[in-house]
Amino acid sequence: MSKTWGAWRYYAPGYLSADDTEIGEEVISQALSAVGFGSVDEFNSSVGAHARGELPEELQVKLKAIFQEPAYCDEDVPDQLTVSDGVVASLEEPLVLQSPFRLADGHEPLEIEIYAMSIEDEGGTYSINLRAGVSSAKLFEVRSTEQEGICSVLIDKLASGKSDDIDDKDRELLKAYLDSNGANIDLAVDEDFIEELGIQVRYMVESIGISTIPFTDEEGEEIEFWIEAEEEIGFS
Repeated sequence: MSKTWGAWRYYAPGYLSADDTEIGEEVISQALSAVGFGSVDEFNSSVGAHARGELPEELQVKLKAIFQEPAYCDEDVPDQLTVSDGVVASLEEPLVLQSPFRLADGHEPLEIEIYAMSIEDEGGTYSINLRAGVSSAKLFEVRSTEQEGICSVLIDKLASGKSDDIDDKDRELLKAYLDSNGANIDLAVDEDFIEELGIQVRYMVESIGISTIPFTDEEGEEIEFWIEAEEEIGFS
């Protein structure tokens, strides 16, 4: 059985945003209707009655009604990992490596978790503030069993900020991976390259996100919102 990894993205604190668009009365009315509350005060009173991270499942289900079900497919997993020469001084041109990862067979659906949420009335416009996350316990796997070692190094060490834990065995796996791609094996000891390669692996999680269902604004235009926030991403 191939080794698999999950992935997660956590937003905190954040707010719903869209380009050059404010949340007006029409949108907030639709949002409240979707989650089953009659007013902003009722919403804030109900959600605010629970501590951060302790919203009951029944309330979670109501709040998730304004969000699209997140999805991740084969096309979201990059076929290549590209390390820029503008970031790594020892490279004279971008280095393109074949990615050893693919979407896991029987991968688990992405799940949204709401940790806190509130609506702020700003006098005619509104701010929907929240802390939330999206994750899957099984999302990526190795393309072939022979690549399990390098995949573990790339995710468990490079992409997880543990490059200082790389040992001689890991270096040999990196050298073999570089050699199989026709790259200079000396890059396996180039710390700038190691750091940037880890960042490129982390980008696999960038396609995981949270966005709302479509709303109609005062002009009759359809609009969707996403979360603007400080965020963390990682693997599990």
